[in-house]
Amino acid sequence: GSRASTSRATTRALRRRGRGADGHSPNAGIYVLLGDPLAASGDRAGARQAWERAIEISPSRHDARQRLGR
Repeated sequence: GSRASTSRATTRALRRRGRGADGHSPNAGIYVLLGDPLAASGDRAGARQAWERAIEISPSRHDARQRLGR
């Protein structure tokens, strides 16, 4: 339905932003936020990957560590 398509569009936009597509450095916070809708939609592997990327960019991201259960 429209809720799923909205979630997919949001996820795509966050991925583009998180990669630094605008020429800026990758943003760890965007990856933390990207993981949330992925987890909510049942994509635990995708969420985990996003949260791990956030920690790679910024090892002090406690919110990402918390979501990973660390």
